Amino acid sequence: MYIVKYAVIRFTGWVSGYTREADAYVFIVFLVNKIIGVVLLPILLIMAFSKTPLSEIGFTVSVIVIVLIFLLRFLRSYENLHRRLQVSRFHFLLYLVGVEILPLLIIYKAAMKYLPDFA
Repeated sequence: MYIVKYAVIRFTGWVSGYTREADAYVFIVFLVNKIIGVVLLPILLIMAFSKTPLSEIGFTVSVIVIVLIFLLRFLRSYENLHRRLQVSRFHFLLYLVGVEILPLLIIYKAAMKYLPDFA
């Protein structure tokens, strides 16, 4: 999935002539994903080897960390695009909903339909 996203962003940047902006966006996205992985590793270990109450607290902390880091990612991406391409807030919001949030919701719905034991 990330390979396809990477290829589409690079191709779109190449076609539109905004290769530098596409490279900066790819750097921000993948750097944030790596940071999330490193930050969540200790929380994952706590959740795996602890009892239920501490595990639930770890889950809550991990969700909060993910949301905060994604908000930071969106703000950094908007700052980058707004400065270089003059993208409006509305168009950036449409991008977030259409490209970032909606696919996650579709994957979640498909997973709940085909994997009902996890619901």
